[in-house]
Amino acid sequence: DVVEALSPAERPLVVFVTAFDEHAISAFDVRAVDFLVKPYARSRLLETLERLRERCATIEHGQSTEVPGIVAIARGRRMVVPYDEIRWIEAAGSYARLHTTSGTAVLVRIPLNHLADQLSDRSFIRIHRSSIVSIGCIRSVAPTGSGDGQVVLDDDTVVKASRTYGAALRRALQIAKRR
Repeated sequence: DVVEALSPAERPLVVFVTAFDEHAISAFDVRAVDFLVKPYARSRLLETLERLRERCATIEHGQSTEVPGIVAIARGRRMVVPYDEIRWIEAAGSYARLHTTSGTAVLVRIPLNHLADQLSDRSFIRIHRSSIVSIGCIRSVAPTGSGDGQVVLDDDTVVKASRTYGAALRRALQIAKRR
């Protein structure tokens, strides 16, 4: 709550240390450098200190500290899935599954609604209550008889599109065509 109360420009570098791993997503939402779950190993603490050193060096050299992708925690390890490697995202209960250009799928503990907000200013569009696609990966859109549609991606993946998001999809594709 304290970190969220500060504007992003005022926030110091933060590492969360807690016994409750369910708060990890919230920590990365406020751009925490790391998240340690107690009890942690000395090697894990040293890894966190190295991340802090790297972030401090980045700031000292005037470089951006924004993470260039979605932070995922898979099998106890933190990883970043770059935005440009994500083809589409599907809801998986209260999680989301990121489908990547390499053909792998990464499950992240972030609800699709949170991802939709995070990706709203990037080249992604929500096309269904359970899916978001990268605009650059869309090959075609075909209507179905019910007013819904199908989005075909450049790897031949077919993702269902609902009429609820149809207008936004058409606008996004028109904007992408003009570029």
